[in-house]
Amino acid sequence: MKADTENQKKPPDKMRAASPTQSGELSRDVYLAGCQAIANAMREYGYVYTKSGPKLRRKSQDFIFQVDFQSSHHNVSGKLIALWIHGNVFSAALKQWRAVNPCLLKTSDYVAGGQIGNLLALQSWMEWNLALPAERFNQIEAAVASIRDIILPYFAMFDDLPLLRQRLVLEEIPSFSPACALDFLRCFGSKNEAIQAASQMLHRLPGAQDQYASILATYRNQGLPSYTPTAHGEVLALATILYDFPDLSQKAG
Repeated sequence: MKADTENQKKPPDKMRAASPTQSGELSRDVYLAGCQAIANAMREYGYVYTKSGPKLRRKSQDFIFQVDFQSSHHNVSGKLIALWIHGNVFSAALKQWRAVNPCLLKTSDYVAGGQIGNLLALQSWMEWNLALPAERFNQIEAAVASIRDIILPYFAMFDDLPLLRQRLVLEEIPSFSPACALDFLRCFGSKNEAIQAASQMLHRLPGAQDQYASILATYRNQGLPSYTPTAHGEVLALATILYDFPDLSQKAG
């Protein structure tokens, strides 16, 4: 596994159908075989492998838990066959709720998640290199262990919704954006929980207090944006209007 590489600065790319390695293996074949090996190891946890993607999926009553695999078009024969792993949570119930209620992310079914290293409190880029046959088994075993140690506990948060809602009110959960957290609380929790969470975010998130009051006034005077903003103060101002919250700066102060 490699952490904090230059690839952290680059968007994930689809792997090119690749030149052969020194042993005559095609990079794409090695990559897909690695994904299949991981899928075999994850079968005992109820995950179903789909080659398109490729990805692993498990469904619960309200959520879909998905492990996505990616590689790089920067692969170099005999040197690098990158394996990147992402853990994401989706919800048909949340998508249905968004379709008929004021919300921040409109009709999306996305809940939370991202690159495996970003699911940790101390975030980093994580990568496994499948290029060398002598090291490939250990790389795959390390990838499986990381899924078990990082992604599965992240997914397990959704098994206890009352506890997850409490955490979202009080703290920042990695790769659970403010907009997603507020939509989630309005769908699966209560308006009061969402107000409490937004008030905490106003004080906790960088730049939120500096932007909130002026952006809130702008939205009230000029109308709401046609896009979902990403700046913290803008998200909280938009949430205040969409969810009919009280002024968070007054409540929090």
